[in-house]
This record gives sequence, structure tokens and C-alpha cells, in this order.
Amino acid sequence: MNFVVDHLPTQKLFLQNMEVKMKEREFLDDTVSLLRANEKYDNYKAYELIKTNLTKKDLKNRLIKQNGPSFDQKSVFHQEY
Repeated sequence: MNFVVDHLPTQKLFLQNMEVKMKEREFLDDTVSLLRANEKYDNYKAYELIKTNLTKKDLKNRLIKQNGPSFDQKSVFHQEY
């Protein structure tokens, strides 16, 4: 996959950017045009899910990196990603 930037943003930078976007009406309304008329979508719930999963995934990756690939993930995490 090719990216338009030389480096991917850090998790911190990504979340800072999303915090700004979550206050912009234009960004929040963008999704509406992609959904069927009867579909309901909550940008705020979706963002909370992303924040939670990014944080857990980052922690999981750091633990695996520190403890090696045989690290018992199921003892720490109840969800698969």
C-alpha cells in the first residue's frame, strides 16, 4: 500500500488529529452521504470504539514486543483483534 506521506502518524498524533476533526461539522457530516437513508450512525460512539481499540492494540503490540511472539495474549486480552 502506498501512502501520501513519508511516515505514518504516531498513535498520539492520530488521536490529536481526530479530536480536532470530531469538532468539525463538515467531517462529521461526511459519513451521512455514504449511508443509506434509513441507516443510523453515531460518529462519537465509533470514535470511542476506535480510541479504545487503538489503545488496546498498541498495548498488546508493546507487550508482545517486550515478551516475544510466544507471549500468552489471552491471559491479558479477552478480545481478538
